[in-house]
Order: sequence, then structure tokens, then C-alpha cells
Amino acid sequence: MLKPIIISIFLILFITTIHSENVLSKKQLQYGNKQVDELIKEEYYKLAQILKDTTISDNIKADKIHQLADKRIDFELITKLCIGKQHWRTLTDRQKDLLNTHFKVYLKSFYTQLSIENSDKQVVFFPSIQKNNKITISIIIDKTINLKYKLYDKNNTWKIYDLEIDGISLIRTYQMQFNVYLNKMDQILKAEFKALGPNYQEIYEQLLSKN
Repeated sequence: MLKPIIISIFLILFITTIHSENVLSKKQLQYGNKQVDELIKEEYYKLAQILKDTTISDNIKADKIHQLADKRIDFELITKLCIGKQHWRTLTDRQKDLLNTHFKVYLKSFYTQLSIENSDKQVVFFPSIQKNNKITISIIIDKTINLKYKLYDKNNTWKIYDLEIDGISLIRTYQMQFNVYLNKMDQILKAEFKALGPNYQEIYEQLLSKN
């Protein structure tokens, strides 16, 4: 169930990205925030070193990666953006807290797997592009994968709020995926979420809960 939905979403987003790029004037943009560029580069290589370290266990590696993720990624904002304003405002505080907890676990797993898959590949960093309090940093991995970190200034700390892989936004992908289910919640049985895996099942069960 999940794979066909994700494939369809990725195709839609790929076509949309090609035909509806947001063109900004040079006056709106600032090229190269060296402080942030060096920060992200340093943390990226620190991540790679952790994964290559043969003296520590996989559990310790995962713990160290999660510490770096907690420091740099705004998981709560990502969860809110992925659920979308329309659905987020209908949830209780308890539902929001539980969603933040469960989706954070899922996103950390995704981030860890992405890091593992690319830790031994050649990486090229490009100068960041800043617009107001937001920055985009582009990275080319192995000459084939275009990765973009999107950050915003949260209380004088730069936090990642989105990730693009070959032009496809993590947030937009999950927004569309959640909408497929959230728009017909009253027609779906909990058992139907089992195919989504344990983390997703927990997420949707919280959305169905009235407590």
C-alpha cells in the first residue's frame, strides 16, 4: 500500500518541481553564509567519522547520530509541517505530543539510514543561499545525488526544517502522503495501517484517537 503511494507522490513532486520553480531576484538573496556553511560541513564530516569508527558498536553510533540530529533538526516543526495546518489545528494537545514523539522516532531512523548509505561517498559542498532568516545548503553526493539542507534561524540557532533529495522535498512528500489518509480517516480501519510498519501504525493510531 505504502510504496505505490510514495512512488506516485515522488513523480508528482518531480514534475511540479521542474515546471514551477520559484525564481528569486538577486536582491532577495545572499550567497554564502560562511559561518553556517562551515557549521554544516563540520557536522557532516563528524557524522561520517562516527559511522566509520570501528571501535564503537552500532548502538553507540546510532546514539551519537541521534545526538547530532537533536542538536540540528527541528523535529517538532517538521512534524507540524508534514501533518499540515488544516489537520494540525484539529488535534488535541495530547495527540500533538504523541505525534511529535512517534514521528521523531521515524525521522531519526530515516536520517540515520540516509547517513549510513552515503557516509563513504564523495561529497562536494556549495556556498549556501540565504533569504532573510532561511538558508539552503546544496551538497552533491557521489556526483549523482543532489541533497539540499533547508535551515531557519530559531533563537540564534540554525535548525534544519526540510531536506530535499534530487529536488523532492521531504515535507511536501509527507504532506501529500498524510493527506491521502487524513482526508478519509473516518473510512479507514486501524488494521489497514499495519502495512505501513510499526512507526507509521503508531502515528496514525494517534491521529485516529479521540483522547
